[in-house]
Amino acid sequence: MELKKELKCLGLVFVLLAVAFKIAFYQESFIVVARTAFSVMWTFILPGFAVVYCWKSLPFITRAIISIPVSAAIIGTASYYLALLGFNVNYHAAVLPLVVIMIGVMVNWRIARKKQGQKKE
Repeated sequence: MELKKELKCLGLVFVLLAVAFKIAFYQESFIVVARTAFSVMWTFILPGFAVVYCWKSLPFITRAIISIPVSAAIIGTASYYLALLGFNVNYHAAVLPLVVIMIGVMVNWRIARKKQGQKKE
């Protein structure tokens, strides 16, 4: 139930971001602005939010704000080292956020399982 509320809030963040981009880039079509807003959200908000999701003691807006520098740090550092290893830079924008989100989801899932196991004992 709580995850649904969080996803609704993330959807609202996307809408607000798209509106802000549409105001800033008023001469562009809405599709271009929505695509740009989605790419900013995909790169700078969602990976960090998946990482800091386990901090339930913080309110949503605080976690959303903290997720921006966390995403920038993780994606930037991983992109740098993967480029040094020879991973093609063309795929970094699509693959790295997905990998970070998947890792964040797996870690949060394991934390939730451990908490459920502790409650049963």
